[in-house]
Amino acid sequence: MTKRGNKVSFYKFSLGDVEDPSMYAQLAANKFLSTDVGKWAEAHVEDGLWLEYFWDETEFFHVISISGYLDEKHFAYYELKYKNENID
Repeated sequence: MTKRGNKVSFYKFSLGDVEDPSMYAQLAANKFLSTDVGKWAEAHVEDGLWLEYFWDETEFFHVISISGYLDEKHFAYYELKYKNENID
């Protein structure tokens, strides 16, 4: 069994109640991947990035998170350099 690194949510965004959230989420994910932090994350995560979908039933919208695992060294670097970077 391998020990996973630190799970990081690199970018979170919300979508209204759309018919195909995957399609709309991919547009935002592509925008994220074209940023410096997105390119860095894609190059340094352990097993690739993935999208996590959460449905907020109280407000009727999707919350999507682009997440991945980082080893200790890369996690520390991310925390110091990119954690508070504004993507939008």
